[in-house]
Amino acid sequence: MFHFPIPRLDYSHLLVLIASVVCFVKAAQMEGRSPVVWGGLSLGLWIAFTQFLVSGLVGGLLSQVLLFAGLAGVAMARDRDRERQRGGSDVPSRPEPKSSPGSPDPSRLP
Repeated sequence: MFHFPIPRLDYSHLLVLIASVVCFVKAAQMEGRSPVVWGGLSLGLWIAFTQFLVSGLVGGLLSQVLLFAGLAGVAMARDRDRERQRGGSDVPSRPEPKSSPGSPDPSRLP
């Protein structure tokens, strides 16, 4: 009789994966983005990292940290572009220099 080898499943990895996907889905809902896309990215990167790059829990967690950093970078760039389109500036404006004590106030000149 032929037996299929069944790999041992590490449940801690599975629990961390599910928690990561749930966190990204909730974050997507809070940001007004597609939860399916963010959850799919989380799951896909986890599988890619653990299968092809760094195996184990370390690879899975590394994939989630990199996904978070990437999504945060995209959000920051998007916000910066929106601010520029509204005519705002990233650099705060410099305050007007105050006149010295002996000089007349320009706003009170006739």
